[in-house]
Amino acid sequence: MKNYKTWGFALLVAVIGIAFAFTKTAAPKMETVYMVDESGVESTTALPSSTVMKAFRRDTIINALNDTLPFTPILASAYQYCFQIAMTNISGTRNVRIYLEQTAVTGSNRFMKVDSAITTLGVPNYMMRGQNVWGNRYRIIVDGTGTQSTAYQIDAIVKRTE
Repeated sequence: MKNYKTWGFALLVAVIGIAFAFTKTAAPKMETVYMVDESGVESTTALPSSTVMKAFRRDTIINALNDTLPFTPILASAYQYCFQIAMTNISGTRNVRIYLEQTAVTGSNRFMKVDSAITTLGVPNYMMRGQNVWGNRYRIIVDGTGTQSTAYQIDAIVKRTE
């Protein structure tokens, strides 16, 4: 009698093991994202549907002026972010600060700083990245503080963490 119970238990374990071996895990939902870089070159890539990409236009900042770049997608849950900043010094002494700001309310202009990067002559590329920003709207402030003419290009990718 013991022998039947042992074989029955072994058979049950084998059936459960086989069932788990053939069970597929769901792949993340992917969507095709069309991108256009600053030169007008188009490309496509497949990303999880909770990923947002944006290439800001290439621009120039002069002396102590500043630019405000709105990041238009509304993000109402936890996201990781990565902003890549490429700087090209045209003339003068470059001293540019980049700020990432967020507001928690869609209609509000009460932005608070989340991250920043201080750029100096000699280093052409910077990155701001972090996890779990919870704001609703974002913007980037490019703030010139020196006597310069500096070109910059900012690219962003944010991905939901939930």
